[in-house]
Amino acid sequence: TSDSSYEKDENLVKKVSKEAKEVLSKAEEVVEEAIEEVKEAAEKVEEVVEEVVEEVVEKAEEIVESAEEVVEEAIEEVKEAAEKVEEVVEEVVEETKEKAKGVFAKVKNVFKSDNKK
Repeated sequence: TSDSSYEKDENLVKKVSKEAKEVLSKAEEVVEEAIEEVKEAAEKVEEVVEEVVEEVVEKAEEIVESAEEVVEEAIEEVKEAAEKVEEVVEEVVEETKEKAKGVFAKVKNVFKSDNKK
């Protein structure tokens, strides 16, 4: 009977060993599938991140171009304003010269008439 009990134990050990190998094999398959899914998810995340980064870069470039245009327009407006100021200053200087000539002429006339008296 000990032989038959030994055979039963041996059969049980073989059966348990076989089942353990099957479980391990299934576990390996599940782990491999999970690893593949994680890799695929990581690739998708990487693609999305690349797309987002590209969009951000494009927007930044658009903003920079827009800012450059605004700055160029502002520079042109400042130049135009400076030219207008220059024209006005020149006109004021000319008017002031003319007025000064008139004042000097009047003063000169006053002195001439005072000298004649």
